[in-house]
Amino acid sequence: MNFSHVAYPGSLAELAAQVVDRRLTGKLLEYYLKDLLIGVGVVAKQDDKTARFVVDVTKAGIGHSSAVISKTAKTATAWKVKSVVTSIPKDQMGVYSPLAKWSSEISTDIPVTRLL
Repeated sequence: MNFSHVAYPGSLAELAAQVVDRRLTGKLLEYYLKDLLIGVGVVAKQDDKTARFVVDVTKAGIGHSSAVISKTAKTATAWKVKSVVTSIPKDQMGVYSPLAKWSSEISTDIPVTRLL
């Protein structure tokens, strides 16, 4: 399956693993258009005040990325958290910025993919 890398490579799998392993309370979400998978998301409660989400869309779902992002982020409202955060590549800010009033900060974290 080809994703568009709206999220950092590996970040979706990393957060999903924490939810599946029950290290964090969360939800795994799939988004379909008819029978075609257009995106996936993970949202997890980090603590009483913060939830984290990661979203990626397939190549076929790039036109629906705004719906996938907003629905995934909105899932955290059930936990009544004060903030919902995510980390995205700098070149994807244009995908996120029209959807909501975000506060953003440049991260000094450098994602590293280790090949075995």
